[in-house]
Amino acid sequence: MGGSSGTALNGSYPASFAALEGTLIPGPSDTPTPLTQFITSCNVAPTAANPTGNRLCHGLPGQFLGLSPQAGNYPIFEGTSLYSLRLDHNVSNNNRLTVRANVSPSTVTGIQVNGENQTFGQNAFSRTSSQTYRDVAGMVQDTATIGSNKVNEFRFQYARRGLQYFYSDSLGGSNVASNIAGFGFVGREPYSYIQRVEERYQFTDNFSWTIGRHDTKFGVDFNYLPLTATFTVNYGGVYNFSSLDAGSLGFSNLCAANSAPAALCPDFPGFTGLQAYGLGIPSTLVQGIGNPKDSFSNKPLGLFWQDSFRMRQNLTLNLGVRYDIEFPPPVRPAECLGPGGLQPARLAERHSD
Repeated sequence: MGGSSGTALNGSYPASFAALEGTLIPGPSDTPTPLTQFITSCNVAPTAANPTGNRLCHGLPGQFLGLSPQAGNYPIFEGTSLYSLRLDHNVSNNNRLTVRANVSPSTVTGIQVNGENQTFGQNAFSRTSSQTYRDVAGMVQDTATIGSNKVNEFRFQYARRGLQYFYSDSLGGSNVASNIAGFGFVGREPYSYIQRVEERYQFTDNFSWTIGRHDTKFGVDFNYLPLTATFTVNYGGVYNFSSLDAGSLGFSNLCAANSAPAALCPDFPGFTGLQAYGLGIPSTLVQGIGNPKDSFSNKPLGLFWQDSFRMRQNLTLNLGVRYDIEFPPPVRPAECLGPGGLQPARLAERHSD
C-alpha cells in the first residue's frame, strides 16, 4: 500500500515532514533524502532589525548539483537476445515426449519518460532510466495414443519474468528529482525503482476420442500465477521549481518601504523557475510514502468440451462449451499511512503559523 503527498514549501519544510524521514520514506542507501536535498536554505526568521528575514543567507546544500555538468548528449543502449531449444523424442510407437526451453535477456538504458509532464529532449542523462528483464520459459508435453481412437495430451509449462526498472547511474541520477518547467528535468526518475517477478505454472490435459461420427475433445487448464513487486513511485521525492515573486522572498520596493511613492523606485524583478533552482528554492515537494512492496497470486481454471458431428458427408456440426473461473487474492484492508502525508493542507497551515 502506498500513497503520495504534495505541499507548498514557501521557502522551508513543514516541521511535520521530519517525522516521516527514515520511517515511511524508504529508498536506496545511495539516494539523498528529499528532506536534506534543499535543507532550509532560505528559512530565516524575521527579526527587529530585519523584519522580512534574509531568506537567501544560507546558500546551497552540499548535495546541490548545478545544470552545467548535466548538459549534453548521452549514450543509449538496447540489447535483446532470444535463445530457444526444442527436443522431440519418441518414447514408443504410442508415446511422444516434447521438451522446449526459451531464454530471453534484455537491457535498455537511456530511457526518457513523460510521466511527470516531462518533455522529451529536456530530460538530462540523470533523469533517464534503465530497464532490464530476464525471461525464462520451459515446457514438457507428453502425447500418448490409446488404442486406435484415443489420444491424451498432457503439458506442463513454467515461465518467469524478472524485471528491474532503475534510475540512471550517471552523475546526479540518484539525487532527488527536480522539475524546472519549460527548461529541464534532472535527478532521479520518479517512477524508479521498480522490481517485479512474475511466474506461471500451467498444467493442461486434453483428451481426444473418436466415437463413430463424433470427434470429441475435452480437457482442463489450470494456472498458478504468483507475483512479487516493489513499486516506489515518487519515493525518491520530486521538487518543482517555478517562478517566484521577489516580494515572497523579502524584497520590496524601497520607496514604498520608506513611505515614498512606489513609482519612484523600480520593483525588484521576480525569479524564473531556472533561477529558483539555482537559488535552491523549490515551490513544491511530492513524496511517496508507505510500503511499496506487495505479493499475491491468481489461480485461473478452465474446463472445456467440444464435439464435431459429421451429420452427412457434406455437413458437419461443431458444438462446444467452455467454463473459466479465477480465484484472485482477497482484497486487503488499506494500511494506515502517516497522518502527515494524508493532510498536506494542515501541514501548510502549521508552517504558515
